Amino acid sequence: MYENAKQARSVKRIDALLATAEKLLNEKFNVSDLTIALLTKEAGLKRTSTYKFFQTPEEIKFALATKYFNDLASHIKNTSFQLTENTLHELCACLVRECFVFFESNQGAMKLLLGNSFLHAVEKKIFQDFSNTVLQKFENLTKLPNMFDKYGVFLVTNQILLSVMALNYRQNNLLNEIGKKEALRAAYAYLLSCTTK
Repeated sequence: MYENAKQARSVKRIDALLATAEKLLNEKFNVSDLTIALLTKEAGLKRTSTYKFFQTPEEIKFALATKYFNDLASHIKNTSFQLTENTLHELCACLVRECFVFFESNQGAMKLLLGNSFLHAVEKKIFQDFSNTVLQKFENLTKLPNMFDKYGVFLVTNQILLSVMALNYRQNNLLNEIGKKEALRAAYAYLLSCTTK
């Protein structure tokens, strides 16, 4: 419903709700704490105004998860990968590092995307756009080896990478070096297995 908001006042209310949800997650609140009552109170809005755009807290969380994925894609696109060898392994290492940087500096994104099922519930197109951003980044930096269905390979690679990060976060309640190494190992191994001679 929130996608249909056209009036400036409606867009402003939606932005206020999402900013409030993000602020609360970045502070002490958990994803399960986000209710419409809490969000409207903290945003200084009326519940009736909120229900015009979001019927449930899950819809607000889904909208925020979408925002986080778009932010992650922008981060990857706009960050300069520091490369020395310009190899596929080094590109994967940069991707993993920048994903970790993004999540470590966005506690709300870490809690929502890695600590919950929203990683898998994000709209297919949003994840496809993110994967396409990663593929374009790689192609801009090096000549990729031949792969059958390069686009599909990067969809799976990014799913593996984020799934390993989610597992690392859920087991430790943070991201650590072991998770970083495992994410790199798994993503790179899959990419390598998809190269054709």
